Amino acid sequence: MKKISLTASVLAIGLILGNISVFAQAESANTNLNPTSSFTQPKPIAVPVASTNTAPTSNAPTSNMRKCGVNTFQVFNQCGNDGATFRGAYWQCYDGYEEKQLNKDLLVCKSSEEWQEYGKKICTDRCSDSVSPSGVNAKPAKPIAPNVLTPIVTGSGTIIVPACYANEKSMRKYDQLITELQKAETAGDKKLAQEISEKIISLKKEISLNKSDCIGASGTATQVIIAEPVKPTVVNSGQDISSYYRQKFQNVTATNQNTSEQVEALENLRSEIDGLIGKLIQNKKEINASEISGLVSEVKILPGEIKARDISVKTTDNKIIVGIGAKSISVEPKEKDVVLNDNGINVTAESISIKDNVVSVGDSEIGLAPSEIIKKLQITPVSMELKEENSKAIYEIKTDEQRKLFGFVPIKIQKSTNADAVNGSIISEKRPWWSFLSTQ
Repeated sequence: MKKISLTASVLAIGLILGNISVFAQAESANTNLNPTSSFTQPKPIAVPVASTNTAPTSNAPTSNMRKCGVNTFQVFNQCGNDGATFRGAYWQCYDGYEEKQLNKDLLVCKSSEEWQEYGKKICTDRCSDSVSPSGVNAKPAKPIAPNVLTPIVTGSGTIIVPACYANEKSMRKYDQLITELQKAETAGDKKLAQEISEKIISLKKEISLNKSDCIGASGTATQVIIAEPVKPTVVNSGQDISSYYRQKFQNVTATNQNTSEQVEALENLRSEIDGLIGKLIQNKKEINASEISGLVSEVKILPGEIKARDISVKTTDNKIIVGIGAKSISVEPKEKDVVLNDNGINVTAESISIKDNVVSVGDSEIGLAPSEIIKKLQITPVSMELKEENSKAIYEIKTDEQRKLFGFVPIKIQKSTNADAVNGSIISEKRPWWSFLSTQ
């Protein structure tokens, strides 16, 4: 009886020591992790955690308890300016496995949520392969076979589409063609309308092909359920409009409608978006140009008016914030002119246009902010005006100059300097005609 008791005790001690060894190995595998060197360690993102647990024996440590899913996640290589889609992502599973993917095709982009879902699928699949913990980079992620690209419309109107979206470039091109088609139809130009319709059909095929290539390249079978987006009633930012537009655009282009039906749906959507942009300009006193750069190709600021596409908002209180050179300035419509305000330095202009966050006067780009010109020329301006001359943007700067009439009578004259608005070089200087009678 004593021999049996002694044997049982030895076996129990052996089991406990074995479990402690396994537990230590699991802890070691999860603490010696080095993220990919080209990334800054991102903050962990909370994701639903699924567990594959082995029921522990009594009085034994839970060494087989496992966390499944994404421990660390980061997207990179942003598509466009809206921050909604990305070409690449990095993730690390709870078992230490790391992976980085980058779509080299500039037309292939995914949202942050899609990349995260893709990472979760890979990490969860790794958990289901084995009940024992995996080491760091123990094996490559299991490739996921692509699903059929055909969208599914449910009874509730919800649309299920493949994970790869049409990116901002494609959306903008599509949007431009829709606008051109509307103008051609309004003008009654049937030939031009037909030509534009053919371009739309070609672009539609291109978007569909890019989605197919995206899924084939990334190996993702992830499908995203896009419920009918809610139209914002109170517009607080351009991002609100951009998000609604992108979701709605994806819904329309994902359906199996013929081209004419899609064009009509996109024309109606464009009218909705224009109305929302008008509300934003009207209600928000200060708008950053980057907020609406993905929604309209150009914003014009005129005396007493801001125009974007066919939208016109009468105002003398609102302002558009935009970058010129290394400076952030405001462009403000006034009753008789337009004022550029660079930290208290005011420059007048007849009109200003902003296209893809580039500021122009007439058709000429402005490369340097007013304060940068002043610093470069080392002058103290009395007034500054921005205009276009000989297809070139110039600053006309007026300064006071101390001189001596006939060599001994102190006088003050006004000098006018024209400087290149791109590089700051002096184009010309003018003084009163009689200034030849004076000296410095």
